Amino acid sequence: MRVVLVEPSTVGLECVSRLLVSAGCSVLPFKDSRLALEHLVSDPNIDVLITSFEFPTMSGLRLCSAARQISKEKNRQLYILMMSSDRDQAKLLDALENGADDFISKPPNSQELTARLKSAERMKSAQSDLIRLAKLDPLTELYNRRAFFELGDQICSSASSERPVTAMMFDIDHFKQVNDTYGHDAGDKVIKLVAKAATSLPGISGRLGGEEFASIFFAGEEIAMELAEQVRTEVMEHNIQLESSIEGSGTQLLAVTVSIGVAVSRVASEMNWILKQADTALYRAKLSGRNRVVLVVT
Repeated sequence: MRVVLVEPSTVGLECVSRLLVSAGCSVLPFKDSRLALEHLVSDPNIDVLITSFEFPTMSGLRLCSAARQISKEKNRQLYILMMSSDRDQAKLLDALENGADDFISKPPNSQELTARLKSAERMKSAQSDLIRLAKLDPLTELYNRRAFFELGDQICSSASSERPVTAMMFDIDHFKQVNDTYGHDAGDKVIKLVAKAATSLPGISGRLGGEEFASIFFAGEEIAMELAEQVRTEVMEHNIQLESSIEGSGTQLLAVTVSIGVAVSRVASEMNWILKQADTALYRAKLSGRNRVVLVVT
């Protein structure tokens, strides 16, 4: 774990740093709370902030509050531990109200400090799981609609003549018929098959809802069409194996196809616009017989 340690006393700084290194941490020591805050702003890979209360310039509580605000704004996971030689209940409450996760005596006991660091690791792991689950579609583990649009907007706004952006919309052909005939378990298998094919694409891919998927990545027309054909072919060549509902009939194979609309843009734009172009191309693919790729150049 990478730890920013903030302590005004040289002796205290050296003492706690040794304990942290012994616990397997990488330590960045600071005597100045303002410098520590500047580092927290610039370094997104800090796991833990350990700070005392009293400093000549910015107080430990203000540092704690500012660090917590940074972690929220930049969506970072940061565990904050306040240190004090005074076990005053009011100080503890102040620390917690200003964004601290825990409180430890100064100088810290090595076993207690190790326990606090293990708690930080557990909390970070739990937060990572929650963040991951909030962004992913549970069935396919592709990005869900909200996360896909948030990330896709950043890509589309960077489009240029030298670096075109491709939007790809793909839809499972006759999906309602699959669900009606074979049931939702079969439908889920089909969705997973298409999602697996989508993971081969660069950039980001998401499940927008039902049987509709989308991808956004940097590529021109030629590469975009090659990648779309790869997805279409991969889906078509991997039949779904289903257990027959008729006793003694064994298994049966379900053929799956997708229609794909591709739009390429060489100007920075909102993702909604380029996806709409790809959706128009998808509609044309459906009308022209399905199981095919149609390109629109914007």
